[in-house]
Amino acid sequence: MSQSLLLPIIVGTMIGLAVLIFGVAIRDREGQIAKEATRDLLSHYTAGSRVYTGFEAEGVSRVRVHLAPRIAPASARRRMRQQLAIAGRAEADGVERMVRRKLLFLVLGTGLGLLLSMRMGGLGWLALPIGVIGGFYLPDLLIRSAGDKRTDELRRALPDALDLMQLCVGSGLGLQAALQQVADTQDGPVAAELGRVLQEMHLGISRADAFIGLTQRVRQPDLVHFAHAMIQVDRLGISISAVLDEQAKEMREKRQSAAEEKAQKVAVKILGPLVACFLPALFIIVIGPAVLRLIRTFAG
Repeated sequence: MSQSLLLPIIVGTMIGLAVLIFGVAIRDREGQIAKEATRDLLSHYTAGSRVYTGFEAEGVSRVRVHLAPRIAPASARRRMRQQLAIAGRAEADGVERMVRRKLLFLVLGTGLGLLLSMRMGGLGWLALPIGVIGGFYLPDLLIRSAGDKRTDELRRALPDALDLMQLCVGSGLGLQAALQQVADTQDGPVAAELGRVLQEMHLGISRADAFIGLTQRVRQPDLVHFAHAMIQVDRLGISISAVLDEQAKEMREKRQSAAEEKAQKVAVKILGPLVACFLPALFIIVIGPAVLRLIRTFAG
């Protein structure tokens, strides 16, 4: 395909995407008008109490285009929701925002790939599909990277949280009070997740269901194992103090073994820089004078 035909095709595609988004916005505007009328009617009978319908009650109403149900299938939305939960970004509109971000990066990647392909020529046309695919999947890679980082933070912070919980329970506090102490005195994802479990329990959700929700939000094996232990405590009536003591002891041993494993890997990791940087300089210093002497001998 020649460059003269490539530019009109890409421009036409972008215009079509803009028309699609504009059409969805117009259709959503009709539904918004109906919701605003319903809100006004309800506010008339509630004597000024605030009625939340998903739109702002004050100021000029905004057009909200819900692209996720129209573009991404249900399985893709579930996968994105799970990735956002693992990354600690389980907002109500997280999937919608991620879909919009994917579309934005898709347009930017398409424009950048088109620019590079037109300037480079030849095999430079490969920049266009690379830009399209890379722009579309870049938000997924960023969310997955954030999830991996948060999972590692969960692993490193869990032993300290369990030690504090075991100390609180051993002092006579209940499980909810121990969770409150962790949420109030510690920072990081472990405190945030345990604080969410505590909030769900305050809202009337059972202890087992709150910890089951924790296992569905995180993928860190140690924290999932702790949550399953708490579920068994709730169902079987086992002593919380004994279980927390065993869990804290196991987490400390795992952290110590992980530190020892990293220390053993240092010698292997340092071998590469040693071979690449130190040995060539050593060879030059040791063998260099002999090579120069041989050159002078044969030259003379």
